Amino acid sequence: MADSGLGSRSRLGRGSLLLTLAVVLVLGGLPAAASASLPAADLLVTTTGETKLVGTLEEAYLSLEAFGTVLQLPLGFVTSLQRLENGQVRLELINHDVLTGTLRNRVFSFSTPSAKMTIPVEKVKALSLKTRQAPPEAVESLLVSLKNGDALAWMLVPTEPVILSFETSFSDPIRIQLDKVREIRLKDGAPDIAELGNGDVIFGRLQDSLLRVRTYYQPVELPRAEVASIVFLSKQEAKARFTGVEEAEPAAPAQPPAPPAQAAAPAGARPLTATSLTISTANPLADPRVADAYQPFSDYTYSSIGALAVAVGVPGVSGEKTGREIWVYHRTGKRVVIEAPGEASSPAWSPDGQRLAYDFRPAGSPTSEIWISAADGSSRRQLSRDGAGSHSSLAWSPEGKRLAYVARDYQTGTNGVWVMSLDGGAAVRLLSSNFDYFSSLQWSPDGRKLLVVSGVPGANPRSTLKLIDVESKAVMDFLPRTDKGGVNDHPRWSPDGREIAFSSDRSGTRQIWLVRADGTNLRRLTSGDEPKDFPVWSPDSRVVMYWAGRNGLGNLWLVNASGGESVQLTSSGRITGRAEWSPDGQQMVFTKREQSLQLWTAVLVAK
Repeated sequence: MADSGLGSRSRLGRGSLLLTLAVVLVLGGLPAAASASLPAADLLVTTTGETKLVGTLEEAYLSLEAFGTVLQLPLGFVTSLQRLENGQVRLELINHDVLTGTLRNRVFSFSTPSAKMTIPVEKVKALSLKTRQAPPEAVESLLVSLKNGDALAWMLVPTEPVILSFETSFSDPIRIQLDKVREIRLKDGAPDIAELGNGDVIFGRLQDSLLRVRTYYQPVELPRAEVASIVFLSKQEAKARFTGVEEAEPAAPAQPPAPPAQAAAPAGARPLTATSLTISTANPLADPRVADAYQPFSDYTYSSIGALAVAVGVPGVSGEKTGREIWVYHRTGKRVVIEAPGEASSPAWSPDGQRLAYDFRPAGSPTSEIWISAADGSSRRQLSRDGAGSHSSLAWSPEGKRLAYVARDYQTGTNGVWVMSLDGGAAVRLLSSNFDYFSSLQWSPDGRKLLVVSGVPGANPRSTLKLIDVESKAVMDFLPRTDKGGVNDHPRWSPDGREIAFSSDRSGTRQIWLVRADGTNLRRLTSGDEPKDFPVWSPDSRVVMYWAGRNGLGNLWLVNASGGESVQLTSSGRITGRAEWSPDGQQMVFTKREQSLQLWTAVLVAK
């Protein structure tokens, strides 16, 4: 593959290469916070009869049976408990771990200001912690994702050497320090994959049947068959996860101005401005299948950790499209086929970048359903069962527990906006129409509302931005049409949640506009006669990138969100639509038409 700005990697082995991951953890006792006598916790209790009680739970520990073992969880580490339909419970901990299992506590002793009572555990529907015990400070950690959707963080002791041991067919066993490993992915019936921090990739098999590790509340032996992936967290990442506080980078000492010949700093190294950015390299993704009509401009997206998901049409022998797959390009350049044969489209990453939702229509089927998988395509499961003709605009809620989408029923011609819980239960319809289309779903940062484009297609298109309260289903016109223009389209919430960028012809010509999240301070960001569209925010919410052109061809431009003159970023005049900005601010992806329509990536650097 040509240099695409996504990086490259060397391969140490594949195929028959035997991989043994021996995770050696020599750990001391439990942290003092876990072993000491904990204070009683103030909780909100909801019973199965919908009775709500606020008071103090006297138990110091919750006993949860999971992974073939029993976990003793200090109550001060638990933030919520939810009973599932199968009788099991799902717990969330203060470091964002999620645990599913069987609760072994039989009764809860509960005190309210007016009375003391004993509540049978089977009568408790949910617990919500009001006061939380601070977790011990994390230094290093592994984040383990399980095949049932749970996620757990494992603490390591940095003073002890942690080694991965690989048996290979070409040398003696290789011993690699764990902090050199970025990610391990485990798949049934296929080689496991270990990606190292330098881009090396090793294929093989994890030989240990149990991962012997220690959480910050107790040691656990976790069966390998339960694990989908293991991601190494740096000290800074782990501290942010456990404590919610990111470790500040030390202030750099003052430096004299760099000579002109010195290489430019990465774009993400300092606050971005429209005038500070330029493209260093730009290349098409070399595979010919990422080209022509097989690649619509809307079906590609970056994850929060920088992986690029692309819906790719698969041509037959005579050139006709025979299906559509979803490929994932990681930092290392690795390509993973998510789904084939059939039609896969509308990829959407979970907020943590570990899961991918997409619409899939099996070959020969008139209808599609929404599916979800791990980032490498493993652990696939079907989410929707509505028999709709198609699903689009898939959007994860900020907490990663719900999925909003647009469903089109081909038989009735009905379009609808729906939201479903990933924990199970029926999907809820928020909006429907036999005439209007819906698109560009955007969650509010607090996860309470959905911003939706509602419009009428045709020779005289019209669209407005609607805001839906997800709980009450109340719908309001957030930005109605005007007398001068009838189109409001492609909204994007800024990463800091303060503003919304969108395109509109309310001034007569389609331009880029900004409005505060509460609907105030509407202002035009661009001007001129050339139509502008597809605004995209920089990761720091300081710059807006947009497309400007006519007849489907144009260039990409940058403008500061605070206002000012726009800066032209590309000059070919062949860009066909929106671009996407990577989360680190250093890469972008867009479509460009030369002899054919092709997907390009570019590296952004500071001037």
